[in-house]
Amino acid sequence: MDYNYCNPFLLNQLDTIDTEELMATPYAPKDFIVAEFLPEGLTLLCGPSKIGKSWFVLQLCLCVSLGVRFMGFNTTKCDVLYLALEDTFQRVKDRIARLTDETPTNLRFAVQAGTLGGTLEEQLTLHKEKYPETKLVIIDTLQKVRGAPDAKHNTSAYSKDYADVCALKKLADELSIAIVLVHHLRKAQDKDDPFNEISGSTGLMGAADTALLLKKFDRGSNYAEFLWTGRDVKDGGLFLTFEDCTWTMIKGDVIRDTTCYRRLSPIVYKACEYIKEHRHFKGTASELLTLLGADNVKPNVLTRNLSTEAYDYLKEVGILYGSGRTGSGRWIELTLKPSDGNDAKDTREEIPSQPSLCVTS
Repeated sequence: MDYNYCNPFLLNQLDTIDTEELMATPYAPKDFIVAEFLPEGLTLLCGPSKIGKSWFVLQLCLCVSLGVRFMGFNTTKCDVLYLALEDTFQRVKDRIARLTDETPTNLRFAVQAGTLGGTLEEQLTLHKEKYPETKLVIIDTLQKVRGAPDAKHNTSAYSKDYADVCALKKLADELSIAIVLVHHLRKAQDKDDPFNEISGSTGLMGAADTALLLKKFDRGSNYAEFLWTGRDVKDGGLFLTFEDCTWTMIKGDVIRDTTCYRRLSPIVYKACEYIKEHRHFKGTASELLTLLGADNVKPNVLTRNLSTEAYDYLKEVGILYGSGRTGSGRWIELTLKPSDGNDAKDTREEIPSQPSLCVTS
């Protein structure tokens, strides 16, 4: 008998499963740390340098460890590990004091860690063994845990990126945790697909389960877009504001169609919320911006957004738009259409706003 022929392990046979057995095999559903956009597995969180990514993930850590909503979405309360590798314990302490008076003991920090392929994987495994309720690990940033390039091997950027992310994805799957890698965007913009702005090769996003994008409309703006896509999530996004070191969702602005989402400016939604409350406005664009507290938006930008880019959306939510000119300048008019329930229909999904962490002054 030819032993090699009969032994599948020596022949490197594929371990296959047929359709009938596959469909009859029960698999546990994917657990989400934050509903809708943060499942178990490996997630990339990318944004430009110095826009508040670390504040964002610290809020995430606090909300998950306390079991309160994050940006309007339910969280799974669990132990959390935050590797703040670009900070010191003093800076982390100061940031927590700016955000909350809560001191959850199930949220732990480290400011030093090993590298991929070195000791990082073992460190995370041992931490999970010591604190088995750990379900969320933040690594801030990816670059801090990447080993030095191997000069002996001519490895492409794609291969290096893919291998690094795959190593952490494998670990996340083995430990049944969510690992969030904080990373940067490149300066060049891509209007067709903002996820193409992720710094590095396509190997990073290709190996990750989920990708999150946090990006301000311009460096000096308080408004940002937060987008997500992935294997286990439905593409979506939010508009956020960043004030006093705190990220806050603009209430109700959950857009499932990211194509539509990217077309609209946050000022459109602020104007709509104002009209839903006050029912009518007539005056100049400058006057409306003052009422909205949006002095950083130019009047002609508001007018263009309302009259062209948001035309279909205004109809959808029951707001009539009009404009005209007098000797003193151009005016715009926004009116909430009456309906059977005396309220305009809003087809956006209503998500309760994020419960405030106890922000101190």
